[in-house]
Amino acid sequence: MSGSASSRSRRDDRWHDLLDKFFRRISSSNRAYKTRHAYRKDCTEFVEFVISDSQIDPHGLSAAHVQGWLDSRSDLAPATIRRKLSSVRQFCGFLRDSGVLSDDPTADVEVPAGAASPCVPGIVQCLRLLAACSGTTELTILSMPLLAGLTRGELLCIDLDDLADDYSRLRVRTSSGAEREVPACGFLQKVLAAHIAERDAGEGALLLNDAGNPMESTTFHRLFRRVVERAGLDGAGITPSSLREAFANMLVDLGADVMTVADLLGVGVETAVAYFGPSSMNPREIVDRLEEHLNRAVERQSTSTDDPHRDRHP
Repeated sequence: MSGSASSRSRRDDRWHDLLDKFFRRISSSNRAYKTRHAYRKDCTEFVEFVISDSQIDPHGLSAAHVQGWLDSRSDLAPATIRRKLSSVRQFCGFLRDSGVLSDDPTADVEVPAGAASPCVPGIVQCLRLLAACSGTTELTILSMPLLAGLTRGELLCIDLDDLADDYSRLRVRTSSGAEREVPACGFLQKVLAAHIAERDAGEGALLLNDAGNPMESTTFHRLFRRVVERAGLDGAGITPSSLREAFANMLVDLGADVMTVADLLGVGVETAVAYFGPSSMNPREIVDRLEEHLNRAVERQSTSTDDPHRDRHP
């Protein structure tokens, strides 16, 4: 083997050794299987691109290399590009923590044009969404990510047996099979009670389609988009995931610490830390404060609407 070929082989081995160490780290975390699989696929693709395109050692990785890789995938959907960048950010964070890199090369990377981040609605927009709901099914679809932090998949897996008798707690199951308990604020308890009171069946899935079968993703998204359009927020980029992020932001504003947010969202601390300061409140105290926060916002919105000199649509 020639000297240059031997050098390339050692360089490639270093990259793949670091990838293996990163994969072992995420495999030992509490991330869902699909998340770990996405990290493995995206980071492997990224490393193969860097090896073939730039032929650099790991310690030479820069923002230009990350940007070049993203630009080469500009044919993908915006959400996919954001997901891939998120995966590579985790890998680069691992390289920095391992001493391979001194800085994070993804910090100044720009997402390609057309891949703008989804909108995280503020409290006024959230109230407009809730007010635009027609019927308890739509209200449940909007309230569960906004006031309990559930993902679409988690919500569609909720059965009536997962609810406490007084609707004050929810048992939530993730795609990986893990479970967590989420306390429900007073407003959400009323939404759930009203929704279940309208159902004919006393068991089975919480959300049903018109045929009485468990609701699927297509119906969920159709109803969700209908509410967003009715609220006049179509085109704002509001998604079920952005409502879940709005929930996390409200928790932080109300004084929740990183462990509480991680527990309520069912994510790792390293994911929740993106939102933070310390707090001594437990999850029940936090959701009680969320109820108070929502009531105050409703009162302010009502006052603003009653005043003819104020803009009715902030």
